Amino acid sequence: MSELDVGIENIPTEVGNFKIKEMVQATPLKDPVVQTFLGEWCRVHDDKVTVQFLPRREWSKKWEMHNIFAALSEGRTSLTLPEDLHLWEMVGVLKLADKDLGQEKSHLQKEQITRIETLGKSFRNSGIYLASRLNCLNEGKTIASNLARDFYSYGQSLLTEIEPQEINIDEIDRLPLTPQETEEIDRWLAGDDLYHRRHARVESRFSQTNETGVSKESLTEEERRRSLQQFFSIAQRALDRMGSQDSADASLIQKVEKNIKDSVEIPAHQLTVNMFFQHGMSRLLHEIGLTNSVSQQTSITIPMELWSKAYSEIKLISVFDIEKFKHELEGVKEKPGVTPEEIATKELEIAAEIQKVVSAYDYEKDNQNPTDIIAKRTRNCVGASMLGGALLSEIGIGYLVCDLPQHSITFLVTSDRRVFWQDLLSDPSYNIEIKDQDIEGVTVAEIVDFYSHPQMSGLRMKPISDRLLKAIPENTDLAIISDYPLEEPYLTAYEPFTGLIIQTLNNTGVNFAKQGSTQEAVEALKLATAIHPRSTLVYEYLGDLLRRLDRNQEAARAYNEALAINPNSEKLNQKLNSVKQVN
Repeated sequence: MSELDVGIENIPTEVGNFKIKEMVQATPLKDPVVQTFLGEWCRVHDDKVTVQFLPRREWSKKWEMHNIFAALSEGRTSLTLPEDLHLWEMVGVLKLADKDLGQEKSHLQKEQITRIETLGKSFRNSGIYLASRLNCLNEGKTIASNLARDFYSYGQSLLTEIEPQEINIDEIDRLPLTPQETEEIDRWLAGDDLYHRRHARVESRFSQTNETGVSKESLTEEERRRSLQQFFSIAQRALDRMGSQDSADASLIQKVEKNIKDSVEIPAHQLTVNMFFQHGMSRLLHEIGLTNSVSQQTSITIPMELWSKAYSEIKLISVFDIEKFKHELEGVKEKPGVTPEEIATKELEIAAEIQKVVSAYDYEKDNQNPTDIIAKRTRNCVGASMLGGALLSEIGIGYLVCDLPQHSITFLVTSDRRVFWQDLLSDPSYNIEIKDQDIEGVTVAEIVDFYSHPQMSGLRMKPISDRLLKAIPENTDLAIISDYPLEEPYLTAYEPFTGLIIQTLNNTGVNFAKQGSTQEAVEALKLATAIHPRSTLVYEYLGDLLRRLDRNQEAARAYNEALAINPNSEKLNQKLNSVKQVN
């Protein structure tokens, strides 16, 4: 099946029978494990806000009054949510909750809303895309027709924030798509690899054809229909062999199902993960206080009117002049005839000042969450990337968050297209300008291009030079759930917000595991895999925890996902074989 173009990476099924309705009607907050996780996730980002789950009737009264927060004692508030909250309701809840948290003007909040709206358009347009091509199918036509209706219905529900409505397939078929929308759905359904293979095949056929009047557009449409015919033929066969779980068809369908399930659940992630994380980042930037070490080891000057205050009462943001640095950087950028190198010099100068401040805070192994960083004024590597990243973002300096095995660093990306290895636990003198010979799998130019056009999946590479390998600290924080030694030090670079969420979820899972709350740890790591489905380590840790719970079939699936990313891992093969033997 290596040449079979069965992309449609985002189509959901259950062993051949597409059942989006069940996914869409899911109420994920009913699960007590999810409620426990969400309560803790909220606490670590703002200990003055708790989450309360109410019966629908009681919550509806609050919703009608546009007040889903309840005042508690000692300045605390409670965010109330219905136990049966549906996916299509989450946009409205997100808007109202963010407004009450003071984030309605945040660009990150707007990005979250835009992302859900874009997802709604993708589902809706996919329904139209499929409905208009049903006549090309000989097998699986009923499956495709039902899928088109479900896609369209779910997309509309996200856009209108109302329960999905039934619609006739003929009505969907009559709706138009522009060429650009069709192209976008090509890519969304097929995935990048198949999408590019199709384009290459069309270009090849077009250059070789001697037929007059044959256009690229007609050849592209042929390729679309061929892929749909192949996919729905397999879907029909898998449905006909419903009991045959070992068939290649069923395995393919199960893999496809997981991809779409992750897409369907994106609105839940926006509410349960991103909103609180964004709020926590803002709190960290505005509420963390000074320490003696920060005052002594940096160029920060404390104004005379603050001399009588304790360091904990002096907010970093009140003495680290962000506005001054902003104006300095903007002033350089606006200078007539300024070069990228001159801008980069100022960016590196300001980034060094930020790094001196962040590295001056004391290290504490498990302290990565805004609530605890603010309270203790200490941080670990993830906390350092979070605080430093918040300052870099506020000033407008480009960076990526990078995930190493058991460590977090950042890449500074300067205006002259250079990339610097920056460990915010260390002094700037330890930073390294990365060259092509330092890494394997990508080039520096590709890292810069990724910064400009980031993908959720991140950019994976391998540090190979001695100077980078020596910069990776030994760290055993995650030994609590992984009983095998680490393998090669792969690194994944992310858009900052995504990278920090993945790292925080991962560490939250580890902390739950340390406390013996294994099911909650599993929930955290599942969310991490949903946000970033290309992390070998997260899948491995998830498999380890599931194995601990004797959920060996799920553990095997997690190890298989990790092996799909890193197929040569002897350690992962050992783990997979160990759970297969139990089964």
